[in-house]
Amino acid sequence: MINSMSTTEEIYQFKAGAFSSHRRISAILKKNLPGARILELGTAAGFIGRCLAGSGYEITGVEIDASLAEQARPYYHKMLVLDLESRELPQGVCFDALVAADILEHLRRPETVLRSARQLLKDGAQAVISLPNVANIFLRIGLLFGNFNYAERGILDKGHLRFFTLKSARKFIGDCGFKITAEIPTPPPFELIVKNRLLSAFLAGLYYPFAQVFPGLFAYQFIFVAELLRDPNENMPI
Repeated sequence: MINSMSTTEEIYQFKAGAFSSHRRISAILKKNLPGARILELGTAAGFIGRCLAGSGYEITGVEIDASLAEQARPYYHKMLVLDLESRELPQGVCFDALVAADILEHLRRPETVLRSARQLLKDGAQAVISLPNVANIFLRIGLLFGNFNYAERGILDKGHLRFFTLKSARKFIGDCGFKITAEIPTPPPFELIVKNRLLSAFLAGLYYPFAQVFPGLFAYQFIFVAELLRDPNENMPI
């Protein structure tokens, strides 16, 4: 979607904070699925792959941006450069896990893509999905003053086509044939906002308990861990 490599590098940055989605997703996979065969949708520059490098995973990545795919390629067993909404995922490979981090909100029909990807998962497979929270307190305050301004990145990223609250995200994942087993809120990526590492870590640690107690209000993103529902009639409309 973005043509300039310098622009993509500026926008899609690794979130290094201890509570960030990149760190948390990597930790979930290492804990729940050591050495798994993983399908990752929307790798960007390969942030999840880098976190898992050397841990015995076999990861197939999918990315629409060729320049980002080249940056990610060294960390993946296989890299596919394709548009998830215009081309079918290759068949014939079964995966233990699906990762969709910071990608589904960029799609016109994310439910179609997620349902297609689930067909490549083994029985008992898990999905790890992150979605931004459009009901975050900072956006709510902005709306009180009539502001809903798109930006280069963040919850109102100019590339976001779909928006989710905690309630609608749960329904979306369930309708796509998964049963949620864990929900993990994340704080804003203070490390990308505040350049002082100690201060950003302090702010994240201060903010995170609020996101845990009131995720619908304070979470910046939601990370969902979900199990595949193989029966198409169970919580999945035809």
